[in-house]
Amino acid sequence: MSAYVCGDPAIDVLVRAGLRYKLVTRASADLVGQALRAENVASVTYRYADIVGGGAMPGPVALPDPITQLASGGACITPASYRYTPRVEGEPRLDPAKVLTVISCYSYQSCEHRGWDGSAAHAYIEALDARIRRAHPGIDRDGGAEAWDPSEIAACHAR
Repeated sequence: MSAYVCGDPAIDVLVRAGLRYKLVTRASADLVGQALRAENVASVTYRYADIVGGGAMPGPVALPDPITQLASGGACITPASYRYTPRVEGEPRLDPAKVLTVISCYSYQSCEHRGWDGSAAHAYIEALDARIRRAHPGIDRDGGAEAWDPSEIAACHAR
């Protein structure tokens, strides 16, 4: 298996869906996103232990390895630096089938380490998946591997 750090747009989709399905409050949105990012980064650093101290982690955001970033005097982008971006007026509502695709992608990118199954992020993702499926019986995820392309995250919104 492989793993990469999911970009802010993917994390925003997961948080926004949590808001929509009443798993998240606006007050907790940043913390939920930070927890999701932390679990994703833990997976990537577990999978690619050789990158710690040696460069950028794989993914659409090319998140710098914190040790390398701090050693070079740069600002450190960490899970705690994530801030939820609220839906902009006029932006299409999330398409539940496409959110299921983002859930699938996020889970795949975040499941590499031993702590995943017992993590709060895993519990959140499972609860979000269940809420969407309960609200939309018979729904399935939309797309396939191509829907995981970071440039396609905008496709998570209904057209």
